[in-house]
Amino acid sequence: MLAQNPDCEVQAIDTRADETSLAAVAAAADCIIDASDNFATRFAVNRVAVTHGVALVTGSAIRWEGQFATFGPNYETSPCYACVYSPDDESLEDCQGAGVLASLPGTNGQ
Repeated sequence: MLAQNPDCEVQAIDTRADETSLAAVAAAADCIIDASDNFATRFAVNRVAVTHGVALVTGSAIRWEGQFATFGPNYETSPCYACVYSPDDESLEDCQGAGVLASLPGTNGQ
């Protein structure tokens, strides 16, 4: 990412994030890129993005399908991740149960 956008500042979080640690990062961010592998983290990241009015870019993969979406930053007039998916939706699948084509996350992330 920095090779293509050398003027950007990137802060990677490679530990299990919670809403408190995410909020500290989001307060100074223009954009959050979510590449997490579970819905609990995606919904937590979305709540923080909405609370702080920060754009959210999210990418995910399951089975043979990849998805990429951008939300915000003006959540008063545009939808958020939780507008598309509900944590109570029983049809939400995970990679552990449904699997994912090994090369798909890397292709989706480009």
